[in-house]
Amino acid sequence: MRLILILALALLIADARPSFAQTAERIAAPEQAQANSATFAARDFLNAFMFESGWAPTLLQSAVRAPLPQLRADITSEPFYAALSPADQRALDAVFERLPVIAGEELVRATPAIIAAGAPRMLELFNESELTEMTAFLRTEAGQLMLAHGAAAGIDAIEGGQTQVAPLQPRHRARSTHS
Repeated sequence: MRLILILALALLIADARPSFAQTAERIAAPEQAQANSATFAARDFLNAFMFESGWAPTLLQSAVRAPLPQLRADITSEPFYAALSPADQRALDAVFERLPVIAGEELVRATPAIIAAGAPRMLELFNESELTEMTAFLRTEAGQLMLAHGAAAGIDAIEGGQTQVAPLQPRHRARSTHS
């Protein structure tokens, strides 16, 4: 009797069909692939927009650099600064010199987390096709020109205290619409 039971069990195992859960996984796989594709498109867009162009690190360094002269003047005029040893004063001065670079380096180091966190938000605003199209544009000469202009205008606004960014010149606008 045990032999018959073992043979029956062996036949059942050999002829095993996928369970409902396994079938559901296969059905969900294309949906997951589509979601992964859309997530990739969102991440690719953010990477092209913010980091491949150098836009985000450049603006961050400028934003950190802009208030440093005033901050340095405020701190160096305080009695505690005068009480520091010359070595400690030099160390603090070095912080002011290196802070914009360190901020830019840390932004680059945080890039994967920024992109991962931003991708779902991009997918709330745009579909995969739109993201792919925008990313392709950003990688063209016209797209790179637009990003460079935006970064330069942003730096001018940060460092110069301007509140308005100058528009792209007409010749650049025409070039960007025909690419």
